[in-house]
Amino acid sequence: MDRDDILVKSREENKKKDEYQLSQEKQAEFSLSTIVLLFFFIILILSSLGYITGELIIFNNKVNFNDVAGSLLTMVLLIDQVITYYVI
Repeated sequence: MDRDDILVKSREENKKKDEYQLSQEKQAEFSLSTIVLLFFFIILILSSLGYITGELIIFNNKVNFNDVAGSLLTMVLLIDQVITYYVI
């Protein structure tokens, strides 16, 4: 093998990410999704206890925040699962 063949082969091997880098990315994604879910879960708990109240105006309709908080958490959980299993 001459020098050019070795360089071409090395570049092909380096196109794939190594296992350490892949595991670090997965750990970072897991940590971020955990933080986001905890944030929305805390908001849901605080709204159900009455610490967060109010009305939201969505498309000129007034909606109670407590009604939206549960749906918001469910939507975030669903989006997180879809991204985890189908995109990544």
